[in-house]
Amino acid sequence: MTTPLSPAQRIRRWNVFLWCWRLHRWLGLGLGVVLVLLSLTGSLLVVHEEWERLLYPERHVVVAPEPGAGRSPLVPILQRLQEKAPEGFRPLRLEPGHGMTASDKVIFVGPDRTSRWSAFVNPWTGEVLWSGSDQSLITPWLLHLHMHLQAGKWGYLITGLAAMALVFLGLTGLWITRDRWATLLRRPFRRGRGGRVAASDLHKWVGMGSLYFTFVLGGTGLWFAILIIPGQFRTEPPAELAPPFDLKRLAPLEPALAAAAREFPGSELTRVVFPWDRGIQVQVRVLHRDAPVWAKQSRMEFNPATGDWLRTVRASEASPAEKWRSILAPLHFGFYGSPTVKWLYALGGLAPAVLAASGTAIWYLRRRRARTAGNQVIPEWAVVGGR
Repeated sequence: MTTPLSPAQRIRRWNVFLWCWRLHRWLGLGLGVVLVLLSLTGSLLVVHEEWERLLYPERHVVVAPEPGAGRSPLVPILQRLQEKAPEGFRPLRLEPGHGMTASDKVIFVGPDRTSRWSAFVNPWTGEVLWSGSDQSLITPWLLHLHMHLQAGKWGYLITGLAAMALVFLGLTGLWITRDRWATLLRRPFRRGRGGRVAASDLHKWVGMGSLYFTFVLGGTGLWFAILIIPGQFRTEPPAELAPPFDLKRLAPLEPALAAAAREFPGSELTRVVFPWDRGIQVQVRVLHRDAPVWAKQSRMEFNPATGDWLRTVRASEASPAEKWRSILAPLHFGFYGSPTVKWLYALGGLAPAVLAASGTAIWYLRRRRARTAGNQVIPEWAVVGGR
């Protein structure tokens, strides 16, 4: 039998409840616009390959090769692109397309380490389909908007605060609805009770159904911010790039790709990193799509001048710190899993936008009701309870 609470305990619990609810409201109203923007851009980024193929087929879709045809040699492609690239830019990486009818993307990095120039290439013929500034493409532009609102270091700070707010919104939302979960199951949506009650029911149901995305997206986004923000506020200039690697000395890359395919059968080629700076070897990175989230990516490294194998870094043999760092991108973006996982992330990523919109609607309708009633203040318990 449960012991009844004393009046003092009831008052303390009520005060904690009110503070949690106020914090929930302040965070939602204060950073709601940012959360909506991050939610929409994040959802689009999860399935960027799918909608890019629809919008820009001339860049992303190629004719499937004849059975048994191989890729066009990469080194001559890089040499031709080097002639087209802006002065001082050098090959950074290759991002292979997925499927026989997908183009490859080759990215060059500028002398400042941040500028990018890209080209889409037909992997079977070597034809350049498009080239230009990477930031002129919609997906990199969206990614920058998602990461720092196109506002540089201060944008990183704002998105980091929004990620922290998302975590606290989830925690406070759990607290203020902890004794209403059974009620939600009994009456999912109450009809005929007005817009504020409908918005309240939608807010609670979406909040409960999207708890995974609230904590995972908010937590990993906050961790990304912690990793990135300190470097944005350093005053010393970035280290100067090493002299560019002479592409005439670059060994053929096809043996490295074949070696990775033999070493990791069934894996997907995700990147080929070129020797763009000092100490960086040719890297062939692969994705183990069906592996646990902490063992998604492995790589092999090769000498850029001779093509000799140097080492293999298996995801399953990485250190705990390396595994922790490696799970951030799969957990935050969701596009390293199955198609079902990707589309769940695309839908779940919209939940913060729905919660921000429904929470703002609750706040606005409450204020409008108060003005209609002659500026009488509606008790806070009535708002929280959705009455």
